[in-house]
Amino acid sequence: QKKYVYIYDHQGIEIHCLRDLMLTYRLEFLPYHFLMTSIGEFGDLSYYDISTGTLVARHKTKRGPCDVMAQNPTNAIISLGHNKGTVSLWTPNLAKPAVEMFCHKGKVTAIAAQDNYMITA
Repeated sequence: QKKYVYIYDHQGIEIHCLRDLMLTYRLEFLPYHFLMTSIGEFGDLSYYDISTGTLVARHKTKRGPCDVMAQNPTNAIISLGHNKGTVSLWTPNLAKPAVEMFCHKGKVTAIAAQDNYMITA
């Protein structure tokens, strides 16, 4: 179960197999929206409705593989850390990042966000 993403219920029964999410590195759950986001080897940020297992939005970041993702629980903005030191902030209704900022000279390895604050490493 390395190739695809699987969704299970609280009893451990498989509910959905998301076959169009291959080689996924990070997942985030947006509990107030019933959405799951994923990012992986191909640099596509995907939003899935977990109640139906359907794709809501898919955005091509055009920044290569991404293995750093975090959400701000206050506003459900997804932050992605990239290899060239940039962080991009995404929402499902925009095809491009809402904000893109240069944070480091090297690769972004971690992100944490809360309210109006964001920390990167």
